[in-house]
Order: sequence, then C-alpha cells, then structure tokens
Amino acid sequence: DLRGANFEGRRLRDTSFINCKFAGVRGKPEIQGNYTVERADFSPAGDGSDVRGADAVHAIWGAPK
Repeated sequence: DLRGANFEGRRLRDTSFINCKFAGVRGKPEIQGNYTVERADFSPAGDGSDVRGADAVHAIWGAPK
C-alpha cells in the first residue's frame, strides 16, 4: 500500500510494482534503471475501482530507461 507515499529522491532500479495502491503518490524518484508497473490502483479507498496501467505511473515519474 503506497497511498500518499512521497517518492521524491528515492532511487528506483529494477523495481516491480504489482497490484500496488498508488492514490496520492507524489514526488519524482531518481530513476536509475527499469521499473515495471502492473495493475496500479489509484482509487483513494484502495478498493480496485480505479486500476490503471503503467502509463499512469510513467506520467507522474517518467518512463523507465
């Protein structure tokens, strides 16, 4: 459950986010390598009512290298 997490300055390298709750995630991590996202849930309640693909996370953080 990553709801409300601040990723500012966190390093991502070879990281997978699968079925994670992403509502309210903020900040841009330092992308040092690939990361994958599958079935990111952006619903505030974390109930799966707003599941999106990797493009939604890439729009916030930038595409992986």
